[in-house]
Amino acid sequence: MRAAILCAVALSVAGCAAPALMTPEGYLGLADEDEYPEGRGALAAHVAEAGYYAVSEVETVPYEDYAAAAAEGRVKYEVAADPYIYYSVEADLDLAPTPKVREWVKILERKKTRRP
Repeated sequence: MRAAILCAVALSVAGCAAPALMTPEGYLGLADEDEYPEGRGALAAHVAEAGYYAVSEVETVPYEDYAAAAAEGRVKYEVAADPYIYYSVEADLDLAPTPKVREWVKILERKKTRRP
């Protein structure tokens, strides 16, 4: 039993790497000015599997916006890439295809802020 627990701890520390958030193409696999699905890039697989209707281009925001989102627990993905912190928050979007029909979809808003 103890060996199994030690093995599980070792695998969780060494063998289960987190998915890449910053790729050579950019944050979550897209360049800052790119978006999904209309963009030219390929969204990181783990983000694509989450089923977002759309992923925004990166918006530059004040550090206070990031701090508030983090304090409220709204940050979905986050990575530091000096001198910036890239992060994403989920949002619901009403497509409203017709006045009597509502279609809510989940989007991912990508943002970045300068480290203080």
